[in-house]
Amino acid sequence: MEMMQYLTNPWSWAIIVLIVFAGLDLMVGVSNDAVNFLNSAIWSKVASRRTIYRVAAAGILIGASFSGGMMEVARKWIFNPALFSFYDIMIVFFSVVMADVILLDVYNSFKLPTSTTVSVVFELLWAWLAIALIHLVGDNLTISELGSFINISSTITIISGIFLSVGIAFVSWWIIQTIVRTIFTFDYHRHTARRWWLLWWVSITAITYFLVIKWLKEAIFVPEAVMSWIQSNTRGTVLVLFVVWSILSYIFQSVLKRNILKVIVLIGTFALAAAFAGNDLVNFIGVSVAWYQAVMLYLAQGAGDVTQFMMWWLAAKVPTPTIFLFGSAIIMIITLMTSKKAQGVTETEIGLTQHATGQEQFKPWHISRWLVKKSIVAHRALAQVLPTHRQNNIAWRFAPTHDHHTNQADAPAFDLLRASINLILSAVLIAIATNMKLPLSTTYVTFMVAMGTALADGAWGRDSAVFRISGVLTIVGAWLMTAVIALTLTLVLTTLLRNLWFWGVGVAVVLVGYILFRSHQRVITPLPSTIDTSQITSANNLSDLLIRQSVDIMPEMQTTMNNILSGIIHDDESQLTASYRQAKSTASQTKQIKLNIHQIFEQWGEEIIDAGHIYVQSVEVLRKATLSIESMAEQCQEYVLNKHPDMVSSQIEELNLLKSQINIMMQEAILVIDQNDFWLIWAFDTLTTKLIDHLDVLKQSQFARIKAGETGVRNTTLYIIILTELYTVVINLQKLVHYIRRVS
Repeated sequence: MEMMQYLTNPWSWAIIVLIVFAGLDLMVGVSNDAVNFLNSAIWSKVASRRTIYRVAAAGILIGASFSGGMMEVARKWIFNPALFSFYDIMIVFFSVVMADVILLDVYNSFKLPTSTTVSVVFELLWAWLAIALIHLVGDNLTISELGSFINISSTITIISGIFLSVGIAFVSWWIIQTIVRTIFTFDYHRHTARRWWLLWWVSITAITYFLVIKWLKEAIFVPEAVMSWIQSNTRGTVLVLFVVWSILSYIFQSVLKRNILKVIVLIGTFALAAAFAGNDLVNFIGVSVAWYQAVMLYLAQGAGDVTQFMMWWLAAKVPTPTIFLFGSAIIMIITLMTSKKAQGVTETEIGLTQHATGQEQFKPWHISRWLVKKSIVAHRALAQVLPTHRQNNIAWRFAPTHDHHTNQADAPAFDLLRASINLILSAVLIAIATNMKLPLSTTYVTFMVAMGTALADGAWGRDSAVFRISGVLTIVGAWLMTAVIALTLTLVLTTLLRNLWFWGVGVAVVLVGYILFRSHQRVITPLPSTIDTSQITSANNLSDLLIRQSVDIMPEMQTTMNNILSGIIHDDESQLTASYRQAKSTASQTKQIKLNIHQIFEQWGEEIIDAGHIYVQSVEVLRKATLSIESMAEQCQEYVLNKHPDMVSSQIEELNLLKSQINIMMQEAILVIDQNDFWLIWAFDTLTTKLIDHLDVLKQSQFARIKAGETGVRNTTLYIIILTELYTVVINLQKLVHYIRRVS
């Protein structure tokens, strides 16, 4: 009978919805936050991805057991639960969970790291504020009494702590990394074991102190007697840890001859994953846990009037069920290892911190150029003050070493020393915040730590500084937008549920499902930023690379030109929009190929010097052809979107014939290059010559139409643009075929 009572009560079904959305929140949250504890280990190439994931998984499991105390943030830090009913609680918690899923998935789709802490704090704040204002109006209370509903002081403490951590993390870790790099330099392998022992002891002892001494009091598996003994013997425990780590340091370095930095990075990955789970798990399941506890208490008390059942008990300390913590940890681990969006967010951060330059994700802003300009002025002014020998000494210490890697794609983005600093210090700072029960933003801390150490290491050089600074400003701006988006989503959902409730829940569930479905359809695998240079040891290898790149791109060019001409013939907006998107993607590929020229010659300069200049020319003409297609697509799309007049019948006939000729020319070019059969080169030349002559004839036809008054200014301008851009494509593809013939 008791079970039937639960099943027949509609509120008990809220638990099923709760489980689904808590799982979704975990998945989208981990997809965004995985960047926090994986980047340093993955991109320093300390071990295989499988090993790194296993270490992180162990850290997540341990950290989840420490996070029970943090669940109080969702229950009572933002609001005063005694003044709200069970109905209010359900509306707010449901709105917050759904808003969080939407917000984090949007950020994941754009590969932007954001703070799950900021998102959930602002969602809770805005949702409770909306409900509190409704109560103020309904009960004829004054705005001064808002403070009795919302815990303003603790909310300000949380928010100010989160945003202060941004500046503190960046400046502090820039200074720390500068000091560490000055001591060890980039050529750190030559230093004695004594220096490494000091770094080892400071790093590992700090981590174990917070994991063992501070966090164990929150762990759900540690008996109180053991915890009491450790707390009363803190100094002795630290001394034992010091001795244990000293012995292990000696064994690793002197006996096993292992790189001590690799051990530090892996331990740091474990510690940061544990710190992340301990601090951030509340962001993913804190609201859902409070929701579950509220529903269970309401049903246990007889399931009375939902508007009169007040939730004062949430202010008390309520233990979090162990199954929730470990179940959440398992979901986090599975998501960590399977999410493609997590990999995309990871690549965004690494693009801003690596030493290598090339394809940059962000375009420069005016403010970034201004900052770089002022930095150069300050640097020159400082150079006037420092003696030359001091400048040379500093330059030597901060000069990166160029380790030889057969394949540049396998080269680490930064060295193990920077990875160690990123991980250890981030973990310590987050562990301190967790111990103080402050929901610090792990994203803000780890991101700004990575930016600070990258700046100290000179990763933002003259080649990349404007792009990197623009990227950081873009991401920080996106962080600020988190609060605005959270406000919008929670207010909309809270209003919807407050007025419709069960019908509103259905509408909201369908809305979230649609957004997630569309979002996952748009996940695009990013283009590789590096190419495999391990096989480029001669002109023949370089020729093979050029042929492969051309054959891969030319079918895309053919398809795009077909779609552009078809779109303008049929005045099809959607086809032209898709064509422009594809043309931009193809042009981006050729831009990346061009940027990789430096990588190829840096790796194999002398061996391929004779064929190198032909390769460069080939890439340049291929790039020009794709840019012409992109320009043509953009102009055609704009023409149709502006609703300018359709092509006249004679133009349509000419474009259809031109489309057939372009297809024949492209197929012939691909065949000649792919089969490496240049006995047919004369036939291809004849074909392209006729096509060029035909383009001139079409221009004459357009001039005749102008004289006859058949077309207007816009039509004529676009038609001439199409013919001119196609002429550029044909000429450059003809050059490409001949260049490949010379290098083969």
